[in-house]
Amino acid sequence: MEKTLWRVAAIAVFCILIFPSLSFSNDSNKVEEVIYLLNEEMLRNYTEAITSFGARVTGSEACNKCAEYIYEKFSSFGLNATIYNWTDFSGFRNYEGKNVEGVLPGDEKVIIFNAHFDSVENTAGADDNAGGVAALLAAAEVISKFNFTHTIKFVAFSGEEQGLFGSNEYARNAYERDDFIIVEMNADMIAHANGENGSKFRIYATEDADWITGKIKEINANYLNFQLITGNISRKFGGSDYLSFAKYGFEAIAFFEYEWNPYMHQPEDNLSNVNFTYLLKTTRLIAGAIAWLADAEIEKPYFSISSPMKGKIYFNEKEVYELKNEKIFAFGKVYLSLSPKTGAEKFEIYLDNKTIHVFDEPPYEIELDKFSFGKHELKIIAYNKDKFSTDWIEFYWLNLGIK
Repeated sequence: MEKTLWRVAAIAVFCILIFPSLSFSNDSNKVEEVIYLLNEEMLRNYTEAITSFGARVTGSEACNKCAEYIYEKFSSFGLNATIYNWTDFSGFRNYEGKNVEGVLPGDEKVIIFNAHFDSVENTAGADDNAGGVAALLAAAEVISKFNFTHTIKFVAFSGEEQGLFGSNEYARNAYERDDFIIVEMNADMIAHANGENGSKFRIYATEDADWITGKIKEINANYLNFQLITGNISRKFGGSDYLSFAKYGFEAIAFFEYEWNPYMHQPEDNLSNVNFTYLLKTTRLIAGAIAWLADAEIEKPYFSISSPMKGKIYFNEKEVYELKNEKIFAFGKVYLSLSPKTGAEKFEIYLDNKTIHVFDEPPYEIELDKFSFGKHELKIIAYNKDKFSTDWIEFYWLNLGIK
């Protein structure tokens, strides 16, 4: 009994030294527990393990062995682990790779935390992106010890350096299944910082993820005390796997170190240039946010545009061909259909920024039939009391009124 009391006292002293601004109570919560369970040694070990494979060029033996290592780790945490093979054709070349997924089951609402494990050919990619994968594995190890309301998917992608191939395949499949993804969180280069830059961290997000980033700022203020630099994610352009989700209409949050790493894609991107104290803080913020969100009530209306769908060609409202990308081509009439996922009291429909319809009750379906020869934007705003969210698609529409 005496030894147990000494252990409790020692842990309390340690926590007070590491987090001096915290006030403790007898009511434990998952955010705090997840943050405390993460440690620097864990992250160092995972980063060393990933870099030990050397250059992990997508499709290479080293990259495939790294995928198997991640799969084994996910399995050891008790997650439902799967390796998915993907193929892509770009620049007159075929690419093949593997994605690795570990699932902590909950309800139909999904949170995705991902990082890419491939690197360019001349480097072990310690910061780009072994550190991000270390954060993924450490968060998965700790978070898997708990039960949550919503499903959490930990995903490691390959093909990022060649063109976001692995994540594009994954996001497109999720889109076609109409998965209810609350948000995708992307960690890419979160382990490099010098001097005062070790107190700064960048977070970029899509427009309707603001309710989540607001909570991340609160968690940061309570536990990490980063100076957060925030920005917006474009749904058309971007340099990491978050774009694959954003362009298919999912909400996304991207985490980046503040300081530009001069060793990116260079042989010097090795363990000697990883700041593990910084990596621990960045990982704690991401994992703490996941622990909160996985039990949170959804604050905004979520919905999907079920027709017309991205990556399709339509003729008079019927799908006639499937594309490999997210483009939409329509010939003749266009059938618009919306699928609410959470409560929405009203939908406003805009075509090229002009209101064309308002839905106050289901069914949320309308036929569009007007002369058209060109590109259009269809935007939908969903309202639920004082909350609203937006989704939009661009499509090429040829409609000459021919029956």
